[in-house]
Amino acid sequence: MLSRTAFIAAIVMLCGVAALPRERGGAAIFLQSTGAPAAKAAPSPSLPADFSLPEAMKALYGNYDPAKKTSTFRLTKKFPHTFFDKPGKVEVHEFLAAGAMDSGALKVFVLTYAVPAAAPEFSCHACAPVIGAAIFAKKGDAWAVESAEKAYDVLGNWGGPPQASVVRAGPDRGAFELTPGNTNQGETEASTVILVPWKGEIREAFSVETESTEPSDCGDGNQCADKTGEVSFARGANPDYDDLVLTISGTETSAKTGKDVKVQRVQKWKFSDGKYVRVAR
Repeated sequence: MLSRTAFIAAIVMLCGVAALPRERGGAAIFLQSTGAPAAKAAPSPSLPADFSLPEAMKALYGNYDPAKKTSTFRLTKKFPHTFFDKPGKVEVHEFLAAGAMDSGALKVFVLTYAVPAAAPEFSCHACAPVIGAAIFAKKGDAWAVESAEKAYDVLGNWGGPPQASVVRAGPDRGAFELTPGNTNQGETEASTVILVPWKGEIREAFSVETESTEPSDCGDGNQCADKTGEVSFARGANPDYDDLVLTISGTETSAKTGKDVKVQRVQKWKFSDGKYVRVAR
């Protein structure tokens, strides 16, 4: 399986240059907004009345343009083989802002996407923005940044971010869920990424491929290699974060025979020190 940046790089060479999610054991809290078309549009609760998104963006990036509804900052982190392979100024847009209960308090979960500030057009297939994430908590009478990561990874296509939502990852814990995907020359890849607040940062706690289809010579022109993964939450021993259950089904190419074979397996993951680790069977 290709890494995210490697996959984007492959598309760059070819192209010239990324509602509530399904109901599950760890139920979705809600989706506030997204820059990509949602599969299921749904009404969203409003943000806390005293929460100002412009002020939040200013707190994160040090500036905010009310006319363009964007902030800017200089990206220092490099993402090889993408449009962000060297430092440069980027323009930041918010694409999700949602209030949710977390750790016994109402907090605001915010996702942003950044594009090159100097690029007049950023809308090709492989034009994937830099994703940022932050969680705001009430400190006295004001909202302040509790956890943040301004440049998590390069995800999305056509200049926009992937679909995203805030999900319930435990009895009293919220988390970001992003579902990036790409289709290129008949091959489709999609994944699920879970981001959680941890020690003042936003960390990737879990990432897995949830869809993989690729053309295969089956004799009738149909696709043979077609595999999907379903991610769900289930109560476990950790009092804060639920376990994750990954159910994989479909077909995949056998490493031994080179032929496509049916697969059906279940993996369990538990939360430990800011990330999910596979439970050995």
